[in-house]
Amino acid sequence: MDIDINSTSSSEVGGGGDVKMGTKGDEESCEGEELLLDNNQEINIDLQNYIHENNKNKEKANNKIKINNLLKIGVLNIRGLNDENNKKNKKEKLKNYIIQEGWDITGVNETKLNSNKGKYIYRDWKDIKTRNNSADDIHSLGSQLLICKRWIDIRTINYKEFTGYAQSIDLVLKGKENSIRLINVYLICNDKKKKTAITETVDKWIDEAQNSNMNLIVMGDFNERKVNQDNASKDTMFLDMIEEYNLIDIHTRFNNEEALPTWSNGTISTTIDFIYMSYKLINKVEIHEILNIEKVLDTDHKALTITLRIKDERTKDVRKKQESQNFMNKKLLKMEWENIANRVEENLIESPINLEIYNENTKYWSVLKDRITSEMDKSIKEKQSQMTSKEKYQTDPRKMTTIQRLKKKIGIIGEIENTISKWRKLKEKIENDTLKYGIMY
Repeated sequence: MDIDINSTSSSEVGGGGDVKMGTKGDEESCEGEELLLDNNQEINIDLQNYIHENNKNKEKANNKIKINNLLKIGVLNIRGLNDENNKKNKKEKLKNYIIQEGWDITGVNETKLNSNKGKYIYRDWKDIKTRNNSADDIHSLGSQLLICKRWIDIRTINYKEFTGYAQSIDLVLKGKENSIRLINVYLICNDKKKKTAITETVDKWIDEAQNSNMNLIVMGDFNERKVNQDNASKDTMFLDMIEEYNLIDIHTRFNNEEALPTWSNGTISTTIDFIYMSYKLINKVEIHEILNIEKVLDTDHKALTITLRIKDERTKDVRKKQESQNFMNKKLLKMEWENIANRVEENLIESPINLEIYNENTKYWSVLKDRITSEMDKSIKEKQSQMTSKEKYQTDPRKMTTIQRLKKKIGIIGEIENTISKWRKLKEKIENDTLKYGIMY
């Protein structure tokens, strides 16, 4: 006969005749459970707070990361941005139109801005990089702007220009996706020599890109008409060069090989604005449009646009962090400068500079500069040594931060859960063995 010694009970009569049944072990167990419950509640509250703060931090971090998977490009001829007394306010109208359309890259041709005016245009436009290319001559009246959003600019390398008439950038995209060379052209038609020079320069840029296995986008106001159009110009030097590279005219490709007019003087309408691109990019084109901007921007040209589908490009805004780091670096240097100055002073006392040897000011200051630099290097090395000698992990709970203590608790909870899981598996195995083999443990 098996006897359960833990089941032995006692009774006692309390005040008022109430009979209380139980054991001392039961009372201790209840106290232990209450203590465990309080601890669990405290841990749960801390854990909830930690999760809440962590989620807030993640949300802030995610807000700083922008994902771009569409590349929107626009090109137009603005027919001058020099407003007399700002009557037409064309600069502001152009800016607002670019914002409205959401273009990531905008090629603006025939701005007629000289270098002095062009270098200051849109300099206060936040998160925008503007590259001005001015033709400082009266006769041709060219000049261009290439306006890029920040996420484009940080992926841009190899900016090139033919003064006043052609601009080129290389856009480096994620992973194995081919880089894109984008060329914006304003081709004049009243200067044969300059037109030939522009054509030869762009020819060279295209050849370089293809030899580097890059995709190409060549866009702008070419001031040439295709041969198959009515009253076609005989001089199609630039268009002939483009098509020799087997680049695709995106407009005719999306319009059943028919070209809609992009320029009109009220009497004649024709196509002289183009976007050509590599064949590999055709399948990435989501949208192509020709926009009527004549009244909005006071020009005689229409705008051409394309939207390309690209892989996700993540851009993290790290400028605030950099500003903070720069501030701290300046602050630290200021705090340490007194120590560095004392070091230099002691060095000069111990080993004075011999003025008879270094009688020339340049040599004297050269030696002094070397000593200052040496003491600064020593100070930096000492600081780095102090930082590396600090304890990496804090083990004393009294010195831990709230987050460190919470992480420690979470770690302990994880270990307990792991132990309970192992115990349950072992218990299930014992029960299965008992049923299967009749083995008693």
